[in-house]
Amino acid sequence: MIRRRFALLLVLLIAATLLQAAPAFAKPVLRWATPQLIASTPPSPSLPGGAAISCGGSALCVAVGEEGRFLYSADPTGGIDAWSEAQAVGPEPADLTAVSCPTEVFCAAVDAAGNVLLSTDPQAGAWTATAIGDGDALTAVSCPSADLCVAGDDSGEVLLSEDPDGGAGAWESTELDEGDAIRAISCAASSLCVAVAEDDVFTSTNPGAGTWSSTGIENFRDVSCPSASFCAATGFFGVFVSDEPGGGAGAWTESPGAPESVGEIACPTESSCVVMDYLSQVFTSDDPGGADPGWEEAALRDTRGSTTGLSCPVSGFCAAVQNTGGVFTTADPAGGPHAWPFTATEAGAPLLTSVDCPASDLCLATGSHGTLYTTTEPQVPGSWNADRITDGRLEQVECKTPEWCIARAYNRTLLYSTDPTGGPDAWDSVSMPFAVDAACPEDFFCAAVDGSDNVLLSSEPLAGAGTWSATDMELPDWRLGPNELRQISCPFWGLCAAGGDVGTILTSSNPWGGKAAWSKSVTGDPDDFYNGAGPPVYGLDCPAWWFCAAVVGGGTVATTLDPPNPPVPWSFENTPGNLLGAISCSYEGGLCVAVSDWGWTVSALDGTSGNPTWSGPEPFEHEGLEEVSCAPQDAFCLVVDDEGYGTVGTIGDDGSTEPTVVIPNPPAGPGGPKPKPPCRKKAKGARAGKLAIGGAVPLSRAPRAGQRGSRPCGSR
Repeated sequence: MIRRRFALLLVLLIAATLLQAAPAFAKPVLRWATPQLIASTPPSPSLPGGAAISCGGSALCVAVGEEGRFLYSADPTGGIDAWSEAQAVGPEPADLTAVSCPTEVFCAAVDAAGNVLLSTDPQAGAWTATAIGDGDALTAVSCPSADLCVAGDDSGEVLLSEDPDGGAGAWESTELDEGDAIRAISCAASSLCVAVAEDDVFTSTNPGAGTWSSTGIENFRDVSCPSASFCAATGFFGVFVSDEPGGGAGAWTESPGAPESVGEIACPTESSCVVMDYLSQVFTSDDPGGADPGWEEAALRDTRGSTTGLSCPVSGFCAAVQNTGGVFTTADPAGGPHAWPFTATEAGAPLLTSVDCPASDLCLATGSHGTLYTTTEPQVPGSWNADRITDGRLEQVECKTPEWCIARAYNRTLLYSTDPTGGPDAWDSVSMPFAVDAACPEDFFCAAVDGSDNVLLSSEPLAGAGTWSATDMELPDWRLGPNELRQISCPFWGLCAAGGDVGTILTSSNPWGGKAAWSKSVTGDPDDFYNGAGPPVYGLDCPAWWFCAAVVGGGTVATTLDPPNPPVPWSFENTPGNLLGAISCSYEGGLCVAVSDWGWTVSALDGTSGNPTWSGPEPFEHEGLEEVSCAPQDAFCLVVDDEGYGTVGTIGDDGSTEPTVVIPNPPAGPGGPKPKPPCRKKAKGARAGKLAIGGAVPLSRAPRAGQRGSRPCGSR
């Protein structure tokens, strides 16, 4: 959202200039109901500012974060409900910075105010604090047992105690490097400790005596010592290992084939190490100290944050935490993205992220905590049901028909259902590539964009991420960086449109045909600020094969009645609003609505006419409007916001002009005009006779990659 607001501000001046010359706009045409609460903050734990995590085995994990917050679980892989919160005592608890749990019945944590916090019952969330040292912020801690803890501070001192619960007097300090903060400490036993400072690495074979040696090694980030005879460390240039950690700089060698610029490392044994970079890309090795360690990439997840802590107390179990507070656990560190479920929630995530209403009696919305909200009475407050269908955050829901819906989760997960209101068991999931938007109008066709200039396609999306291929559209950069595709809409497998950051909409009636099969349109007037292109595309919706609408430049809506045939003719209409984002147009209707993240909407009853008249702006009670969906045949539109509210808009009954519904014949192809084909599929069950749903193709007639089929009537 921050990125979107920043980008929208760039065009505010342009939009304001356009509006000054705009004609008078119609009065508001929608009557908006009182916002109804769809999603409230669930009673699940969160951890703002996650800093570190430690597990005393597979039956205890403790994560720490800002303002003295703990997140702990005696069943770390048991899902989000298996985690609980605890709070350090005191009027203003300091930020916790590190934690070490050598067993399930002893943990030590340190904070930015110079306190060590101890617990002999961490599963109950009971902690006591003791101020140690000179009050400098403590930044690292390692306890190989309940009888030895070593902490480091931001002034280059280490503090050691062989009786950690013995009060402040039981701690002794040793200065390692004045003013050089201690980044990490790992103590395999009382016979070995390694401390990583900003510009040096120190080792001790007798830390109780306060004797430490400098190695002169720079640029290490983290260290893990599973035994006194083996340590592994991460740095800017890779992973480094030593079978004689106290032997000086010459005793450390680079592990061949290891990734560079990695952060957290955890080695449960000498023959097993797990490494995470700042983007949560996971690498594993079963022989990290060998000549051929065989480092393998295991997972890459879009996580909205950076990994700040990793703990692998035993082989086959790991837990990680991020600065957003997200916690991941796994019983198979090398198992790929789906082997690392998101078990604790990010703090401050938007409560609603997406909405789709494929029928007048069905709406779905997605939110944080993997929750899907559904209702069969969208206009009735309190009618929404909530089901947690995956881990983490759902970012998108889209229904081609009421019997075919997909949802996209942030963690490279595609969920799908033929019974979207049937609860968690009615949804299946598969892996997919990283994407920022996706369209899956059929179960044999999906398209997505990944925030670069790639379009991703799959003819077997239900078979997992390996079935997807990428087409590089080779879009030119603009003044502020790459031209990134962030919007995609496909009413059926024979038409897709994708929108870019800079004045670009790509359309194709043969998405499998490679880059040459995609036609590029420039949206709006070219501008030097955009390297000769038009303004960015902020919203895109193609409800049917014959119509697409896009929000460009924040306050202009571009529409076309001929998206399949290049060069695609776009018409541009200034709206009475600006800083607009998402847009939705009713299938088999004329109503279009666009929303602003800043809290207003604009609408047009004749949005699909090719020459719409826009009304508004209509202010809302809440900002953070995330998305809008207009139900078929202009039944209503539903707007959702990041505070968890949904607002229904209906066409007024005060004599407002009826919407103009324009359904043209298919555009002429090389052989001349084509007759309008019949719809292949009608609504089933209770909805039969109410709503015709076009665009579905029997699986037996599914096109192969690169093959074009006949064009359906349209789709949701």
